[in-house]
Amino acid sequence: MSETRIVSFRKSSGVSSENAEIISAKQGKRARPRSSPGLYLIKTGSAYMFQMRLPKEIAPHCKRPIRIGLGVIPKAEARRVADQLAAIARQKFKEIGIAMAEVDESEFWPLMEDMLGFAERDC
Repeated sequence: MSETRIVSFRKSSGVSSENAEIISAKQGKRARPRSSPGLYLIKTGSAYMFQMRLPKEIAPHCKRPIRIGLGVIPKAEARRVADQLAAIARQKFKEIGIAMAEVDESEFWPLMEDMLGFAERDC
């Protein structure tokens, strides 16, 4: 009978066995990154919502974002709609900023309510 020899090929990776254990322990199991629905877009259950915070220049004390339900639509369509709503909102914020420079503080919130549909009490 013939003898079977075990042959081992050692490959040097430039990392010692001591360091390899430390490196593998530090890495551990990495969580798979979750994909975001998109900028200005959140998913609640199976439906999408557009959300955007008011700029601090306009409403520094308002912490709640503006939220608009988009319903159950495909992700690509939700992103497209959210992009369009964001563009509209940015334009309105620009108009509000210009109007704020021209009006008195007491006239501001009625103007805000006319432009965006909510008042200071809603923040």
